[in-house]
Amino acid sequence: FTGVRAGVAAARALALATGCQLLGVSTLDALAAEARAKGVEGTLAIAVDARREMAFFAIFTPGAVAAEPLFLPLDEAAALADAAGAILVGSGAPLLAARSACTALHPDLQPDARTFGPFAAARPPSTAVRPLYLRPPDAKAQASFVLPRASP
Repeated sequence: FTGVRAGVAAARALALATGCQLLGVSTLDALAAEARAKGVEGTLAIAVDARREMAFFAIFTPGAVAAEPLFLPLDEAAALADAAGAILVGSGAPLLAARSACTALHPDLQPDARTFGPFAAARPPSTAVRPLYLRPPDAKAQASFVLPRASP
């Protein structure tokens, strides 16, 4: 979480200092662009292994607006991919392929700035680039250590 926040803050600072426009691209968007650049056509289900039987997941249909990214259990992601008749791409593709009838391609696919740079440049810039956290934090405040508030 901290690394993503620091990276976004640095990008914002560079954009402010240089007058450049800033655009955020999610890893799932970048992987979809990379898969398209490698010739994968049709509906894509991009799945990144999030460990603990979970996946970062989105479905991309040709010519449609990018899908909303989701954080799902593997079985739910596999069911969505099956319903869409999608081709599975990404580090979570083999895990979903074992649970669905979909074909898995490019499990080692990584985002490449040479591919998603032009993809990103075609999108409108945003004034509010901020981190996108799909997984809730693992750290929780310990209720037993919370002190009562003082009365006014």
